[in-house]
Amino acid sequence: MRVLDLDMDYFMTEIASTPFSCEVRLDEEYYGDSVWTEEEVRQFLEQNLGLSKNHKIPGRMVTGHN
Repeated sequence: MRVLDLDMDYFMTEIASTPFSCEVRLDEEYYGDSVWTEEEVRQFLEQNLGLSKNHKIPGRMVTGHN
């Protein structure tokens, strides 16, 4: 079995840091401008991982985590 686990935090140009005691998400104003565009993410997935709509692989998508 092959597993591809992508954390969308990877697709950012800056790192937002919070103290470990912080239990709430940062407001988007702290990181919203550093998120890659859809085109940048798509290019990365297709050019670096060989994924595309034309080259589908079996799998599942999970949209949330703790």
